Amino acid sequence: QSDPFRYKPLMNVWQRSNQIFMFQETHPNRVINRDSQNLYWISLCYGNGVARTIGTNTISTSGLIMGSRDAALAYSFLITTQMNPALRNMYNETLPDDHNCMRFGVDQGFHNVLLYQQVFSKFLDVKLYAQGEGPANIVGGFFGESKLLRAYLSEWKILRGEAPYKYIYNWNGEICPVVHQLDRFLYVFIHSFVRSFVRSFIN
Repeated sequence: QSDPFRYKPLMNVWQRSNQIFMFQETHPNRVINRDSQNLYWISLCYGNGVARTIGTNTISTSGLIMGSRDAALAYSFLITTQMNPALRNMYNETLPDDHNCMRFGVDQGFHNVLLYQQVFSKFLDVKLYAQGEGPANIVGGFFGESKLLRAYLSEWKILRGEAPYKYIYNWNGEICPVVHQLDRFLYVFIHSFVRSFVRSFIN
């Protein structure tokens, strides 16, 4: 919705080469041990012990990461090393059939284990934003069977305005620069496309 690198609270942090930003999904419905898919990824790749240890934490998405160049490279390295079962088993019991771990979406399991086991923070200056705070807003938790209190985005005052000036807002009333998982809401996506299309002619 705007340039996240010009988001005021972040203007001075990009000089730190190890700075990285991560984002949580909606609390309380998007907690690891309440979400069967995320719990499955973690249990499958790291075992039930690790899943229990970090299960009370709010899910952090692996689909949206921001950071300096060096931090992004370090993050990518740490995530891809988790495809090596010998390294994953440093955090848990030896798994009987490790081949089952490699499947679509499992990077989110890697991400949450490395985040909440404090692995990322050993190498990176991690800033973790709650949903609806900071330069990115993750709205997927407001959609589907587990959506938060069955309320629409507009009822939460997250979605405001009229097309072509319809925006997703943070809880503090600011228009959020980046929106993640907006594709869950086709009607919002269409309005956003129309807004961008119209503004392209105005500008």
